Amino acid sequence: MKGTNTFTIQEIEQIKTLIRQRGKANRDQQKSIRSKMRAIGFYGRDDWGIVDCQVSDLERLINSGRIKVICGKNISNTQDPHLYKTKFSQKTKTASTTINVKQKNESIKTPHNAGNRKMGLKPWIGENPKVLILGTLPGEQSLKQQAYYCNSRNSFWKIMRNLFPHSTETDNKTFITSCGIALWDCIQSGEREGSLDSGFNVSTLIPNDIHGLLLKHPTIRTIVFNGEKAAKFFKQYCKNTTCDTITLVSTSSAAARPFPVKLEQWAIIKEKVNSPKA
Repeated sequence: MKGTNTFTIQEIEQIKTLIRQRGKANRDQQKSIRSKMRAIGFYGRDDWGIVDCQVSDLERLINSGRIKVICGKNISNTQDPHLYKTKFSQKTKTASTTINVKQKNESIKTPHNAGNRKMGLKPWIGENPKVLILGTLPGEQSLKQQAYYCNSRNSFWKIMRNLFPHSTETDNKTFITSCGIALWDCIQSGEREGSLDSGFNVSTLIPNDIHGLLLKHPTIRTIVFNGEKAAKFFKQYCKNTTCDTITLVSTSSAAARPFPVKLEQWAIIKEKVNSPKA
């Protein structure tokens, strides 16, 4: 079978870029773009089709596990796997014979667990959203409940309920979307220990297709970052946007600010939602 189902983070980003380019290209250009996709190892098969596969389809394949994302350099598709295995075994054997006893007994400390990969949530979007709030990646409790800002120490929902007290909706998703606010995160998936932003293994992060979301929902005119880290990720992964951007203090308890201070800062969202230009 041609192609591969394992790609590096960099290769996934290249494929996404080519998919977007293919959607805007003419027939001849599309052929050239598909050749570039095949060169990376992404072939058309079943519902993988390089002819009509969209970024959202690619992300679903990643989320389902049918496409695996790894860090670092990928193995060439044209390389003889037996030859690779032999060379790798020889290299490993040599290394194992030269390692000294002291190195064997030392505990190897790594800041991140390779098996600790977290998958984000789908965006919460109602009709004609005006403001998009972006975080980094949901914490442990939010992922467990498959809902945004579920940690009781996070002041997000307390702030929103104070800013929009007129809503009688008890369900958080219905409440926030009825206010003209959409929720999502900058990161689609990645390794992170715990729920703090300091726990990210940055080299493993895969961003969400925020650009694609904005194209589908042109009524969004303002993007609000829930903390400095979210703003940093956005600038790194989604550079071109016509939306106004605002960075606010994180609603997480890790950002030590009195509630009234956070509420005062976040009050600008109410202004943006109610503005006819928002």
